[in-house]
Amino acid sequence: MKYIAAFVLVFVLLVSSVALADVDDMLGKKLPEFSIETTDGSFVSVSSLLKEKEAVMINIFATWCPPCEAEFPIMSEVYNEYSDKIAILAFSGDQEDTLDMIREYKESHNLPFIAGVEPSMFFTNLISLRAFPTTMMIDRFGTVCFVHEGAFSQPTQFRRLFDAFIGDSYTESVLFTDLPLARTTVAYPDEDALNAAVTTDPALHFTSDPSGYHFPMLPSESDASGLVASNYGIDSSKSAIYAEIDVEDSVLAFDYSISSEDAADTLQVVLDGEILKYFSGNHTEESWAIALPNGSHLLSFVYEKDVSESVHSESVLLKNVRLLQGDEGKAALDALPVYPVAETRSVVPMNEGAKFIDLTYNGASAGLSFLVCSDPVITFKILPDADIDPEFAAVYNGVEDRYIGLSSLLSEDRSCYLYDMSMVDENGESVEENFLAFMGPDDDPNMVMYTILPSMDAVDEIIKAYAEIGYPLEANDISDQLIQP
Repeated sequence: MKYIAAFVLVFVLLVSSVALADVDDMLGKKLPEFSIETTDGSFVSVSSLLKEKEAVMINIFATWCPPCEAEFPIMSEVYNEYSDKIAILAFSGDQEDTLDMIREYKESHNLPFIAGVEPSMFFTNLISLRAFPTTMMIDRFGTVCFVHEGAFSQPTQFRRLFDAFIGDSYTESVLFTDLPLARTTVAYPDEDALNAAVTTDPALHFTSDPSGYHFPMLPSESDASGLVASNYGIDSSKSAIYAEIDVEDSVLAFDYSISSEDAADTLQVVLDGEILKYFSGNHTEESWAIALPNGSHLLSFVYEKDVSESVHSESVLLKNVRLLQGDEGKAALDALPVYPVAETRSVVPMNEGAKFIDLTYNGASAGLSFLVCSDPVITFKILPDADIDPEFAAVYNGVEDRYIGLSSLLSEDRSCYLYDMSMVDENGESVEENFLAFMGPDDDPNMVMYTILPSMDAVDEIIKAYAEIGYPLEANDISDQLIQP
């Protein structure tokens, strides 16, 4: 079964891997000099390519790597659009790949850019390569400005990456820890029209982003007032407005509507770079209020579109932004919905026969644990901690590959959140395993994740597979430790 191979791979890595230096350590450093032997028999370096191009993308791959093979057609398509300004230097990081093998690979895959091998393996060993493919962007100043492990899947990702490093406006090295945002192609609105649509409060004056990365919010054409985001359908993009504010015992209040993908495409309230509140999913003509700390601040409203699929109508409307004081501000805060929270985050299966099984190796946990339940539907009771924003947190269903917003799962008595997870696929067949994850914002360190198996027979198959490769495992029922009454 497919889950056996995956779990065997994970366990072998846990047992046998050694610590490697972080490839991200190269970010911001000058690229060391090294040469690549190309398929035409010549030698080339990044520094020589930068004499003619505005930037160089290094792609380290292997001839046997499926993600590399899947990425190359997309890379080739975009390279043909940017070849006058961008050079791509692709070389194998596997010393078993010979120059003849790379030559045959380049021809069979119709790669239009430079490909070859690094005979000395100096650079490949220097960066402690951990994944194929690994991509780096070297700007015109010879600085490593972007590092990415893994394949890209969309042409727009390469276009955003290349666009960030070309043009006369690029006058100093800019480092990116994530893919650059898509630049706006929408004209910014007149500031008077922008403010007339979003606020009547004389203490507030909003502006757009002059950098060109954030799309504008535009006065609504279908509503008497309000601003709408202009980046609908554009992956990895943001629409935003900004205001410098002076606050003294004030409450920020506003009205909004949103119809977007749960926990992915979000309307955010940001103060001095910190996100105070998220909104996603479906909300129509609702109001919100946030108590603000005293002092001078930069306030922004941001609609962020991620790289996932488009869901719902992809619409956002923001209006009637205002600062309230005294009883009016208190009344706005008192009107907010109250959501259940707990001291410790918990996701508890309520099915009577559910078990938690932990696999051990030589008496210690092997890092493999499973929720085992034979029921066709498993009901989870969820209680978030105070750090979780229920408007943004979500449950992820692995079989359906979708996020379900936490706020939509609120129980009738508002005491908890309840999620019914099906162990049956769209064809009515029982699934071999499912994956459930409960998470808050990005990089949430306290994510709860379960791998769900339908029976103890499935656990026995995994144990048998490990035994065959020399890793005898034992199953331990730890339900008493994890399942709360």
